[in-house]
Amino acid sequence: MSEPEASALPAASRWAAWRSRLERLRKPLVVFAAVGTVLGGLAGYLNVYRAVKAPAVAAAPAAGFVAPVSLLVLPLANNTGDPGKAHVADGLTGALVADLGRIEGAAIVPAAMAFTMQRENLTLQELGTRARARFVLQGGVQASGDTLRVTAQLYDTVGAATPWSEVFEGNLQRLFELQDAVTTRVRVAIAPTMTLRAAEDASRRAESRDAADLLLRYEALRIQPQSLARLREMERLARAALAADPENLRAMVSLARALYLMEGNFSAEMGDVQLVKRARDEAQSLARKVYQRNPADSYVFGILATGAMIQQDYPAALEWARRMTARGPSTHAGVIFLDLGLMDEALRQFDGELALPEFRPRVDVRLNMAMVALYQDRPDDALRWARDVLTIDPDRAVAYCLMAAAFGLKNDEAKARASTAECLKRRPGFKSGIAKERSDGQLWPMMGAAQRDAMAARLVAAEKLSGIPQE
Repeated sequence: MSEPEASALPAASRWAAWRSRLERLRKPLVVFAAVGTVLGGLAGYLNVYRAVKAPAVAAAPAAGFVAPVSLLVLPLANNTGDPGKAHVADGLTGALVADLGRIEGAAIVPAAMAFTMQRENLTLQELGTRARARFVLQGGVQASGDTLRVTAQLYDTVGAATPWSEVFEGNLQRLFELQDAVTTRVRVAIAPTMTLRAAEDASRRAESRDAADLLLRYEALRIQPQSLARLREMERLARAALAADPENLRAMVSLARALYLMEGNFSAEMGDVQLVKRARDEAQSLARKVYQRNPADSYVFGILATGAMIQQDYPAALEWARRMTARGPSTHAGVIFLDLGLMDEALRQFDGELALPEFRPRVDVRLNMAMVALYQDRPDDALRWARDVLTIDPDRAVAYCLMAAAFGLKNDEAKARASTAECLKRRPGFKSGIAKERSDGQLWPMMGAAQRDAMAARLVAAEKLSGIPQE
């Protein structure tokens, strides 16, 4: 299939189909599941963890200006005692600069400037001032035989503090694996650290109408657990940023994200079906606009993939999802794969997300892991993941629903019904839509028919044994 274009994803033409799909999005055992899957923790986040676009490394800022999230990456020191290993430190430095350039909204001081300034005998504070960078990342490489140790620390020139540091170890014979691990972990760790520190400053300027300040406050909310109230405040901030700078692509993406998460994860709480539809339509429109102007913005791929799913254009949805994975594991892509019935591909994305260092527990990824295990007839694994969720969030209703189905697969009716009761206590009116999805022909559309029918039959039987209400 040729590269999908945003224009190939038309607005909904049949409201009945939209409404039917919307209702299914509310049900935890129906792929888009109330596991908060639509973005899972991308929103889970950070998928700020994972920058939503990959801007080119920024040019040096204008004299006297310090960007809120600006970073000087000093060349890693070769502390191995072997000049022949200098290429290791230099290679890691280059990889770090490239990977950190993916942090949304960050200004990275050009590598050439960093190399030049390092030759001067300046303190970190002085280096930050000279480069007009708020943060300075420094570190070094040590070696013992084939074992390499990489140290890194982040210095905040405004707070005169070191909010983050870490040590990494790897094997010289597996240098590329070490490089990938170091660059990913550094980005995942320092992106929220820098964002939160800069957002604290922006919050002190709460009356500011500057788009950058508004978007920093937005990012600080995005890092926190999702709620409808928090998403509505994110929407307000994004709209204010767009009012201040109507052509700001980050503001467009931010507004699309807030609307998308609201309609995907909190449609029931929003109540008004027309309001939910308007939120989805606006999110899709913004995503297409951003894509047309910046085809490299990977975050909007997820919104466009979901639009394709709603239109039942499954090949387009698959291609958008695969494009999302080009820069690493993506929970949101995993959800699309799950909805399509590509369980192994979904599992790879969730496994990859869980392998990353956690800024906060990835509850939604764990729920998705439980769901995959349930679909693959691995009830013990499903129970383990669901219980893991409940240790983090004891009131997460969907975890009890997944446990009920898992106990149903094990023919343990007493525990299954007890879990269903806990689920319905927290989420009255819940109904599973698997049987309805199956009869509509929209359940796991890219899965083989025999496998799909067998899986659906097992799950429906388990749900009935558990007393889970059906659509």
